[in-house]
Amino acid sequence: MSKQGQLQQQTAGIGQAVILIVVILGSLQLVASGLLIRSGVYNYRQASQHATLNAANLDIFLLASAINRENQLQLGLLALTRPASRRESVELQLARTATDQRLQIALRRLSQPLADDSNAALLQLQERQPHLRQRRQEVDKVLARRPVLFDENAIFGWKLSVGTWQDAIDKVLRLDAFLLSDGADDRLNRLAETKYQLWQLSRSLEQEGNALIIRAQLARKLNSTDEYELLRSRERALLLLESLRYNTGYLGDATLRQQLAALATQTWLLHQSADRQLLALEQGRAAPATAHEYKTAAQQVNRNLGIFFAELTRAAANRVDEQQQRYAQSLALNISFAVLALLLYAYLLLRMRYRILRPLQRMQRVLDAAADAILTVNANHRIEVANYGAEKMFGLPLAALQGLSLDDILSVDGADADWLDDEGRFDVSRAGSGRRHDGSRFFAAITVSPLVDGRDGRHSRRLLIIRDEHQRTIAEQSLARSMQLLSAIQRVESLLFARSPRQTVFREVLRILLDYFGVAEGLVLSLEASRDKSASFRIQARLGNSKEPPWVERFRQLPLAVALQQGQLQQTISEDGWTFLPIQIDSRTVMVAGIAIDSIAEAHYQALQPLLGACGSIVSFYAEEDRRRASERNLREVLQLEEAIYSASPVGLMRLDNNYHIVRANRAGEALFGTREDGLQGVPLRELLGSDEAWQQLQGRLEEVRHHDRHLNIEIECVQVSGKPIWVLFAGQLLFPGMAEDGVILACFDITGRREAEEGVLRARDAAAESRQQLELAIDSLDDAFALFDAGDRLVRCNSHFARLAGAGSTPETLKGQSFASVLRASLIAGEQPEPGYEEHSWFVERLARYGREASSFELRWNERWLQQASRRVPDGGAVCVLTDISALKQQQADLLLARDAANAASRAKSAFLAAMSHEIRTPMNGVLGMLELLSLTTLDEAQRDAVDTVQESAHTLLRLIDDILDFSKIEAGKLEIIPEPASVRALMQRVHRLYTELAQRKQLWFLLDIDEQVAPALRF
Repeated sequence: MSKQGQLQQQTAGIGQAVILIVVILGSLQLVASGLLIRSGVYNYRQASQHATLNAANLDIFLLASAINRENQLQLGLLALTRPASRRESVELQLARTATDQRLQIALRRLSQPLADDSNAALLQLQERQPHLRQRRQEVDKVLARRPVLFDENAIFGWKLSVGTWQDAIDKVLRLDAFLLSDGADDRLNRLAETKYQLWQLSRSLEQEGNALIIRAQLARKLNSTDEYELLRSRERALLLLESLRYNTGYLGDATLRQQLAALATQTWLLHQSADRQLLALEQGRAAPATAHEYKTAAQQVNRNLGIFFAELTRAAANRVDEQQQRYAQSLALNISFAVLALLLYAYLLLRMRYRILRPLQRMQRVLDAAADAILTVNANHRIEVANYGAEKMFGLPLAALQGLSLDDILSVDGADADWLDDEGRFDVSRAGSGRRHDGSRFFAAITVSPLVDGRDGRHSRRLLIIRDEHQRTIAEQSLARSMQLLSAIQRVESLLFARSPRQTVFREVLRILLDYFGVAEGLVLSLEASRDKSASFRIQARLGNSKEPPWVERFRQLPLAVALQQGQLQQTISEDGWTFLPIQIDSRTVMVAGIAIDSIAEAHYQALQPLLGACGSIVSFYAEEDRRRASERNLREVLQLEEAIYSASPVGLMRLDNNYHIVRANRAGEALFGTREDGLQGVPLRELLGSDEAWQQLQGRLEEVRHHDRHLNIEIECVQVSGKPIWVLFAGQLLFPGMAEDGVILACFDITGRREAEEGVLRARDAAAESRQQLELAIDSLDDAFALFDAGDRLVRCNSHFARLAGAGSTPETLKGQSFASVLRASLIAGEQPEPGYEEHSWFVERLARYGREASSFELRWNERWLQQASRRVPDGGAVCVLTDISALKQQQADLLLARDAANAASRAKSAFLAAMSHEIRTPMNGVLGMLELLSLTTLDEAQRDAVDTVQESAHTLLRLIDDILDFSKIEAGKLEIIPEPASVRALMQRVHRLYTELAQRKQLWFLLDIDEQVAPALRF
């Protein structure tokens, strides 16, 4: 096939390829348009679903408001200590009906094609409806009990049930806010976030309002746990208000800002009311407002919350409508664009079919645009045709080139005059030279090809393609010289990689430079920055015997900034028979090579560039080596410090990989979970947790840390290696912010003691509540009158017995909160009688004075009854009063007095009788003693004398007994006189011994008398 046929075939192939490319591009455009249309349809459907979800979201919030209303009324009735009124019961029933109706309205969204997660959360509300009805029935039973008693368990159960409902609603609203958020529309995202924050704020404000009502009804603070939860709820409310203020400011809606301002004012007023109420209760004063007033304020806040939520729903609906319109316009535009593109590509195909091949057939125009010279030469070696490239190459116009002899502008190296006819060298590039119009010559590459003459088919003409090779030839010559330097550079690199001393490497570089220029003297200086910011050139290598050139000292005196710019100011510097070559790295002079030569040609300087670059690289290598060693030293110090801190940390530290396996743990962490033989490295974190539920909870939070770069703070029950359960506080974050692939770092704190203490506090609170209830029952069941007054002398608690002392119609509920003085006045009016010597007013003052003492106890007369009152101050400044009915005791005392008088009279009669009898008996006894005395004076044998002595002793004993009876009479009469007299103890004891010896012998008993010799003969008694 001829060259012309090949060219035509190539041209046709190029045209077909271009058409195919256009078809492919058109197909891709249509596919892209189809994807855009599909995306538009999806976005429009998504916007429609957003509109439905936004309206359903308002129904859920209204359901929450209705539940809050019912909860407020229910807690208010449970806190009452009296039966609920008919109006209150009707109001509660209406609130329950409203809640049921709102629930049915909210459940209608189940029939709408919304997200499965949102509908599943809503189904939980439907499943909890029977439980709510059951709780209502239980609360109704509590309200129906008589007498009405404050039941804290019922309140706690109801609050727990309502809290479950609110948590379920919170889940629905949170999912709705997530579904309503549109990643492409930040304004809609803010509206969805603001609606959910408003719901959270409503929960906090609802708790605050309920607490105000309950405190007002109970006239006291709530328990410490509830008050602490309210304080935390208030802090959350303030944070939510700040976030709402930021979001509404971003949205720029004046109506929303006004609603938020009103809501913020009411929130502030509600918090102020709570503070004033708590202050009054702590000071023992009555609440500054009634429960009804607090209820009205809380209802107003709920209404404003509903209005604000409705305004947010309206703003979100407007935004969704704008999205629908925008998506509809975009969809119409994409469809129109797809149709237009289809028509345009059809038109292009038709045009290219007829128009693309013709330009390809005119390749001459393309050849004219070539940079090479293309000439057609006839058999006489004269130019017939030349392209525009030849005109530029030789500097002659096309007209001047035509007819010009080829030998005038072109010559071939080593060729004879017939080199154009050498068929063996056709289509082979040959080296030659050309001459421009200005006489300058250039290196050229010449290719000769024969041309077929269309008239006779001979090859008499020649086609010459001439390429300007001047720059390439010069570069090749420079390359040849550079190869010599490269081989030398390889020697330098081998020295460098062999860790040869720096002086040896720089000396070799200097030797290469000197050999290249054929001189024998030179030196190499490296630039170093001194501390005073001046240049410091240090000689690294020196060859030759001459002294140090004066320019070296001048270089050393240059400022650092000037020295660094030497290479930018001049490529070479010649001075005093020396030439300096500044060597730069990144526009900074780092080295100066000095050669004892007057100047250096430009070509030689260019040839030296690889060597100079290698010198700069060597300097950089050594600088980098110094920096690397310093960096390694610093890194070792940092790692040692980090290891010391990590190991000595008292907090357990663990590093986790992406699979949540422990990569590293310090000693505190291993001690926290129990020591293993191989440590905790490689152990899955899941094995340290107590249950699968705890692992799922922790894993979810870890996923948030990894994907959202959040901080972790969670309390999880874990288990030690020994099996002992512990509670651990995990605090963690990404090891490096924004780099989740590097793992997570966790800090572990043992909070088992704190958790046990919290559980103990909860148990103690329940026990205290039960004890308080038992105490109240015990007080009510006392037979005595009981009353407890606070530090302000106001009645806190009393039983029915005490209330009856204040007068008919008084009850513990009516007396609660009254002062002691008021209760005392009522008691005086009801029948309390002053003590003898007091009038009513002075007795009132005396009673107040006795009440103010630390402790007092006295008797008082109340109508026909006698009471024993005992009062005592308690540590908090209050007082406890107990009044015991002692009427029966007083009657017993009177009876005992009468019996005592009768007994005294009988005793006196007895004493008189004994005194008279003693005197009557004493007279004959004196006669008997006289006769015995006379008998003892007669002559008697031994036995008779012993008998007479015994009878005489017995008579004396009987006389002493009579004297003792007289002494008893004197004792009872209070007239006994004791006169001390000396007596012989030995004689007294001997008489007693003789008196009872015979009696002891009859009973076969030993009766011995042993008197110490040291006893005095006589003692005074």
